[in-house]
Amino acid sequence: MDVKIISREEIKPESPTPEHLRIHRLSIFDQLIGHIYSSPLVFFYPNKQSSNLTDVISERQRLKRSLSETLVPFYPLAGRIKVDFEIQCNDEGVYYAEARVNIQLSEFLKQPTNQMIHQLLPFHPNSEELLSKTHLVMIQTNIFDCGGIAIGLYASHKVVDGLSRLTFLNSWAARARNESSKQVNPSFISSSVFPPDPSLSTYSRSNFHNQTKEKHNFVTSRSRSSPPLPPHSFGNIFYKTTLFVDDFNLEVPLLVHQISDAIASIDGDFVEGIKGDDRLLKLIGPKKHLREKNSHNAESFPLSSVCRSGLYEADFGWRKPIWACLGSGDTDPYGVGNLVILMDTRSGDEIEAWVTIKEELMAIFEKNQELLAFASLNPSPLEI
Repeated sequence: MDVKIISREEIKPESPTPEHLRIHRLSIFDQLIGHIYSSPLVFFYPNKQSSNLTDVISERQRLKRSLSETLVPFYPLAGRIKVDFEIQCNDEGVYYAEARVNIQLSEFLKQPTNQMIHQLLPFHPNSEELLSKTHLVMIQTNIFDCGGIAIGLYASHKVVDGLSRLTFLNSWAARARNESSKQVNPSFISSSVFPPDPSLSTYSRSNFHNQTKEKHNFVTSRSRSSPPLPPHSFGNIFYKTTLFVDDFNLEVPLLVHQISDAIASIDGDFVEGIKGDDRLLKLIGPKKHLREKNSHNAESFPLSSVCRSGLYEADFGWRKPIWACLGSGDTDPYGVGNLVILMDTRSGDEIEAWVTIKEELMAIFEKNQELLAFASLNPSPLEI
């Protein structure tokens, strides 16, 4: 498979950001995350129309035009982070590349490898070049020989969580198909509810993972605030709850129960507690304590989920994607050796689990009979 870049440009908001909105404050949740890109997503769309050159050019222009329109209400994404708790909303734009892929989409989807998927992203997840980028959003639109399209998306985790990223993507898709009822205006109130701490320097997420016997779980705080925050609240509005496990031979139902209890602990009282003057201690203190307590012979298992968050709602006018996947399948973005991300399937009644574990454990994992009784390993997306 050969992927050839045919253009690169900056897509700017259709109209300038007003002067009074030029500074966007980040919340304390945003501060606690370094400027890293969250696990990229790739969305695949078969060609439902003609694939002649005129149609392809028209589709490319429609995508760019609607993206420019979407950046008007999502204006912070076209800016740049200048200090630890502010975005300068200067309309510099998002990175946008277009590429041609020299195979049919149906051929690609028969058995895509991680290496093949990586080529559909603006930059390889492990590349040095990616580390140097300051764009808050980076997109690559890939056009297959058949006219099918794959859209690869990076977004800075410093600015958005998984739900905010999908809100942006789905709003872009709604504008592309000219469906005004599905276009949203995001709410930028998180920094007023959870204000930043000017004394706090940036923490890398990996600082919280080194040498801990923990399971970490993606818990949104939007509905747990009192009153609940708007569903389209923009930013990192989540807290990573932690489960300490001594016995790795626990029965699965008991482990699930413990995970549920850990998630339930992030309730309204907890969210209200992190709005006070001692919020930094409440956010960092428990993790620091666990890190100090469990400093030897430990494993960390981050677990995140984007299920029921609109993953398959991104219809750009070609109907919903035939497949949505992670673009960082065999990479280790947090440097812990283990990572599990749960996603919906196209049918909506199954779960696709993307599992990254240390190489010596993968052979054991793939032969686990209890797993194989309920799951198919590396199925073709055409079969999901």
